[in-house]
Amino acid sequence: MGDVSARCDALGGLLKAAGHDLAKTDESVKQELDALAAKYGDTDAVGGQAKEK
Repeated sequence: MGDVSARCDALGGLLKAAGHDLAKTDESVKQELDALAAKYGDTDAVGGQAKEK
């Protein structure tokens, strides 16, 4: 549960800062989001990958 909390706190802080610091470019915000995605990479869903229909 601690990992989820840390992930939410990091994302919330990034979004809050992006909203308050309108001088940031979209690209710089995307880079920060990409860094979070790399740090908190998701694991595969339980049960594996979904099958095509």
